[in-house]
Amino acid sequence: MSFNGHRTGEMLQVGSSRILVVEDDPLIQRMIQAVLKEEGYRIDFAGDGAAAQKQFQLHSYDLVLLDLGLPDVSGFDLVPVFSKVSCALIVLTARDTESDEVLSLELGADDYLRKPFDHQVLRARIRKALKRRQSQSDGAEISGDTVTIGPWQFDPGRQSLIDDKGEATTLTQTECDLLSILIQNAGATLSRDQLCEMALKREWQPGDRSIDVLINRLRKKLEEQPNDPKHIITVRPVGYRFDSSL
Repeated sequence: MSFNGHRTGEMLQVGSSRILVVEDDPLIQRMIQAVLKEEGYRIDFAGDGAAAQKQFQLHSYDLVLLDLGLPDVSGFDLVPVFSKVSCALIVLTARDTESDEVLSLELGADDYLRKPFDHQVLRARIRKALKRRQSQSDGAEISGDTVTIGPWQFDPGRQSLIDDKGEATTLTQTECDLLSILIQNAGATLSRDQLCEMALKREWQPGDRSIDVLINRLRKKLEEQPNDPKHIITVRPVGYRFDSSL
């Protein structure tokens, strides 16, 4: 099967999880296809942003692999679109800049990979992202009961924070996972290493700001004053603690 930058709709009718690969480079498309075919995933390809959004409207996906450098639109513009629904999102980037990684996470991505990436790393990241999604769907890690946090009701099943008027603020899957872990360990200080392993299902590396970015995103949605948080407390230099006393 051959691919070009704008070909879409090709799907491998095997496996159970369905993945949308948004990538305009034919060589990278072929590499990703070879890797994911071995895992038995069903795969659709989109070579630009317009094709990706069309595919997303037609099908339900478990995971999206999104290249930031698309020919018609910045991948950053698509991150919020994909992160609003309950599918995992991994960003791919050829730019070796921390700011791209931080912005991707701030906009709602679950993970990122810098090109060129190792085949085994790609497999592992996809498996972990899908495992998180499946665990949430099955209720294996998160209870469906709501939790009161100040003026909010946290509803893990809906991935939402609900105010006293019934209006919901949507959380990404990873934000929901992280908040659930903090609540389940209320009062205990969790290191970045622990949070990375529990929420992202991977080891924390020195210089990795993923957890810090996710914490900042949660604070903006949860805290009345994000710069003076009352619930998600920074414990320097270790990590974070959830305070449930308020």
